[in-house]
Amino acid sequence: MRNWMLAAVAVLALSACEDGTETHSGNGGYLSDEDSITVTGSRTRRDTFSSTSPLAVIDAETVTEAGLVDTADIVRSVPDIQNETPEPETETYLAYRYAYGLRAPAEAVRPLVQQHQQACEAAGPSLCQIVNSNVTEAGSDRVSARLVIRAEPGWLTTFREGLEADAENAGGEVTSSSQSAEDLTRPILDTQARLDAQIQLRERLTGLLDRQGANIEELIRVERELARVNGDIESATAQLRAMRARVSMSIADLNYQSEIRPISQSTVNPVGEAIRDFAGIVLGGLAVMIRLIAGILPWLILIVPAVWLLARWRRGVNGRKAAEKAK
Repeated sequence: MRNWMLAAVAVLALSACEDGTETHSGNGGYLSDEDSITVTGSRTRRDTFSSTSPLAVIDAETVTEAGLVDTADIVRSVPDIQNETPEPETETYLAYRYAYGLRAPAEAVRPLVQQHQQACEAAGPSLCQIVNSNVTEAGSDRVSARLVIRAEPGWLTTFREGLEADAENAGGEVTSSSQSAEDLTRPILDTQARLDAQIQLRERLTGLLDRQGANIEELIRVERELARVNGDIESATAQLRAMRARVSMSIADLNYQSEIRPISQSTVNPVGEAIRDFAGIVLGGLAVMIRLIAGILPWLILIVPAVWLLARWRRGVNGRKAAEKAK
């Protein structure tokens, strides 16, 4: 039985080869010279194609029974149309920002700030840049400072890991820390796409300028458009450079505060200042009175005689009235 089945398979294969060499030009042909049918059923154009007769189609079960090939081999030979190549992941552009709060004795705040500032300057502008630095002293025991740096992520990681040790060596501690990230992926990709489109447009406009037979009016319009496109390219390039620089360098914002003591020099300062200002306050009040008298005295010279004359006149009038009544 096995030999008969092998013979039948061989006959069918020979018949398929003979039918496959024929050319069909009418509607009764299996496929035309111009088309082929893919696995998904869509039509794709190709230059040459050898059609296969339906007689050559043998199911997997028949071939397996004949002992020609295993079913698993047939399954493996069929391409997996569902296993599509995954799209490459889009690169993410994140701009990181770190914030730290440090507390140290008042006399150690300024040296600690200078230590961190010198570390950034020693690294060089390619690794670290100082954005802002200031120190404020509201008294001998009230000192605050702020240092903002922009640094390369690798260098900044090492710097951040040493902050706690620096604070402890200064007699203080790190009181707070936070991290945030700004996603610049979409702005960068959009700007890059717009820049590529503008560059292609510039190439086309440049080609129009080199075209033979263009009149002056057309050339002027092309040159104006080319100038506008060049301006857009420069603007997009600057924006893209700034955003990429922001991504390549992270920001660290350091805030320093002096320790608050229960009884400090600033606590008793108001009493001492009041005692020192006592004599000044008394003398200041006396000076105000002297200035007041000095301002009123000229008016008294005029007002006092006028009041005396008015009073004398009224006494004379009243005396005459009394004499007339007595008569």
